[in-house]
Amino acid sequence: MSVLDRDRKPTSDPRTAPPMIQVESLSKRYPKSEAYALHATTFQATRGAFVSVLGRSGSGKTTLFRCLNRLIDPDSGEILIDGQVLTALHGARLREVQQGIATIFQQFNLVQRLTVLENVLAARLPYLPLWRVLLREFPSRDIEWAFCCLERIGMADFADR
Repeated sequence: MSVLDRDRKPTSDPRTAPPMIQVESLSKRYPKSEAYALHATTFQATRGAFVSVLGRSGSGKTTLFRCLNRLIDPDSGEILIDGQVLTALHGARLREVQQGIATIFQQFNLVQRLTVLENVLAARLPYLPLWRVLLREFPSRDIEWAFCCLERIGMADFADR
């Protein structure tokens, strides 16, 4: 479940739930490369399931996640999020769906001058009016959400660092 999707309740048994993410025959080859970064990759994940993607350096993990959040387009195949064909979306509708997809890359790309809490709260920026963004004035509900996220991964004690 996306941590941004805080109002949805997880299905009681992830093994019997419909897939939240479905990837069908996803392939990606970069220009000037003869090898596929991804080739006919197929999998699904249900809401509430904990999924790990493991592989050696260069095996296509980052390419997979870049395709999943449509930072890059796959050459072929389909990505469905909650039954919606993500690979068919464009423009404002794609951006709307992308707001609910979070990817944390190996290089954390954190803003060094912000605290851990503020870096987590950055995920809420697309949902706030500009004045709140400029003043770093987050609603209390968002601050509670960010603390819950940090608690969930055992980092609440680092919030102000």
